[in-house]
Amino acid sequence: MLIQKMKERNGNIPTTTASTAALDALKALGAKRISLATPYPEELAKLQEEFLRGNGVEVLRTMWMSKRTMPASEVSAETAYSLAVESNEVESQAIFISCVALHTIELIEKLEEDLKKPVITSSQATMWRLLRLAKVNAKIKGYGQLFHL
Repeated sequence: MLIQKMKERNGNIPTTTASTAALDALKALGAKRISLATPYPEELAKLQEEFLRGNGVEVLRTMWMSKRTMPASEVSAETAYSLAVESNEVESQAIFISCVALHTIELIEKLEEDLKKPVITSSQATMWRLLRLAKVNAKIKGYGQLFHL
C-alpha cells in the first residue's frame, strides 16, 4: 500500500521502499535463511524479524545494539562490521544488515570475503532495486554479489 501511495504522489514513477528492496534482493540471491544485523534496540530488531518471517524469510540469528547512544549514521564501520560478524550463523545463506542510515557500503565486499556468503544492506539493496526499476542491469564492482546478478 505504501508503494502504491508513493507512486500516486510521484506521477506513477516506479517506486520501492528499503524493506521491499531488501526482500527483493534476498529473493534474487535465493536466500531464505538469513542472519540479521541491525543497530536498532531489541524491540525494533524483533519487529524486523517478524516482518522478514512474515515475508517467507527465516531469521536464524539476530544481533542488535543493546544501548543506542547515538544515531545509526554515527555508528562506526568497525562496530557495523562486528555486528554483522556476530550475527553470522553458519547455516544462514546471507547476512542482512538493516538500516539505511548505517554506513555499510564499504564493508560489503570485506564481509562477503570473510564470511563466504552474500551480504545485503538496506542502502545497497535500495540502490540495486532502484537501478533495476530504471532498467539499468549493469554488473557493478564494489557492491557485493547482489550487483553481479
